[in-house]
Amino acid sequence: MPFYDLHTYTNQNIGENSLEEMISFAKKLGLSGLGVVRFHTEDIKPLPKDKDIDIVNVVMLKSDNPNELLEIAKK
Repeated sequence: MPFYDLHTYTNQNIGENSLEEMISFAKKLGLSGLGVVRFHTEDIKPLPKDKDIDIVNVVMLKSDNPNELLEIAKK
């Protein structure tokens, strides 16, 4: 059965490890995929491909103002 961690951070935002370190750790754990959290306020770029595991962006809506998120959802 495949296992994915779909809620990870890197040092590109609030995490402590690089993407390369996170990928290496995921492989050591035997994961099938890794979801890298990006906040909607970030410049979200495609992630590198890996031959062993799936790597995807997971977008998290983050705001101290709930009305801002409602406006984004209306677009």
